[in-house]
Amino acid sequence: MSDSNRHIDLWRIRETGVSNLGYLHLLEGTKTVHSLVSIEPTELFNLPEISCIKEGEYSVEHHVSPTFGKCLLVKDVEGRSHVLFHTGNFFENTKACILPGVYFGYANKDAQIDAIESKVALDKILAFVPAAGCKLTIKKVDNFQSVFGGQQ
Repeated sequence: MSDSNRHIDLWRIRETGVSNLGYLHLLEGTKTVHSLVSIEPTELFNLPEISCIKEGEYSVEHHVSPTFGKCLLVKDVEGRSHVLFHTGNFFENTKACILPGVYFGYANKDAQIDAIESKVALDKILAFVPAAGCKLTIKKVDNFQSVFGGQQ
């Protein structure tokens, strides 16, 4: 398959009160190449630096951040800039960005679910995304769970 068939689907599965948990699917056409997890901040009116971005379709491209090094930039986010895929384990690390992990777990004692092996996950994503970038689709699953009101 050509690089132009590559895309990333982020399925938001649960809102914990401080973060959104999701599954990341790296796809070539309809074939899943890698399945990973993600942590984003909760939805707070799309406010910069504290809110996840809205559901929808975006483009992502390779980027080098002065803070995070090699990462991905999510492009054309309404009212926002510098939304990245970067490494980090805890929801406090998100800075309104997307943190990938290989799996969910508990890496500290705050009782919040963490993204484990974030660097390994980001390396898989960086190797997967073509030089020209690819599409990112973000959506909530049908049985999305929220601490703010059960299923939504």
